[in-house]
Amino acid sequence: MRVGLLWVFWGVISCGGGPKGAYQDLDMTRDPDVHNFSYQWKNHKGEEHSVAFGLNAAQVEADMRHPVELPRDELNGHIIQAIRAWSATLPASVTIQAQQQGEGVRLNASGPSADVVKPALEQGRQVQEAARREWLQQNYFTTVQSGAISFDHARLVAAYAPQLRPAAEALKAGTTTPREFMRRALPFVQSIPYEKKTWQGPDPGYRRPLALLERNQGDCDGKTVLFLSLVKAAYPEIDLAVIYVPGHTLGAVSIAPEAGDQMFEFQGKRFVYVEPVGPGLHPLGQTAPENRQAARGGEVRWVPSR
Repeated sequence: MRVGLLWVFWGVISCGGGPKGAYQDLDMTRDPDVHNFSYQWKNHKGEEHSVAFGLNAAQVEADMRHPVELPRDELNGHIIQAIRAWSATLPASVTIQAQQQGEGVRLNASGPSADVVKPALEQGRQVQEAARREWLQQNYFTTVQSGAISFDHARLVAAYAPQLRPAAEALKAGTTTPREFMRRALPFVQSIPYEKKTWQGPDPGYRRPLALLERNQGDCDGKTVLFLSLVKAAYPEIDLAVIYVPGHTLGAVSIAPEAGDQMFEFQGKRFVYVEPVGPGLHPLGQTAPENRQAARGGEVRWVPSR
């Protein structure tokens, strides 16, 4: 008897840009050990700011090599290897085969009877799912409530904070409070030009923080990770969160709200919204009008402490 099962993995979360409004001027130089960045930008009040910092060249170049889309072939290859290793332990009368089909992995089972084949196929599905979760964890991906595979933005915030410390320290200079720092860092990130998808494939893509700065382009999830990583580097004690809403990603910071701030509570903490995507210069505590209702029902992912 033969039975087949196809397991398909769908694409990552997408997002859109905002209204025009940001201004930025950037000078960049690349030395063998350091890539130097010098920015000028304006906040939502039209006040001019500037900052200069250097980032480790090897770390920047490594970031540039990371794929911007879910590498499905690599994920499926990992699953197939796990299935083959497990199937070698089965009785000789049962055969489980795994092969890539489209965007997923198909399992085929054969054996003397349905009573033998169906349990083996179910075990294979469990091995398949365990291998999928293992690969996603190791490669900074996750599955969100919709079932879509997404980059694990919350974990990436914690991972990139140490690499972005030079930028955070430069932005922090001259500020005295977390809110003052965020009011400077937020329009800095918003002023980075919005990146429209130019590659083929179903995924909208995600660019990691150092590559985003190097290319001077990013979309909602990339700029959210960049902003929250800067905050974590400057103020590691502040709780942070990534919020997924339909078609968009934004962030939140656990600071005392001020008049006019949009906020929510999550697991006993009060959070203030941040909208880093740009080019609309939405102030700290404000979301884009089209996201105000959606954000209230969004999926919240807490940024880990390390």
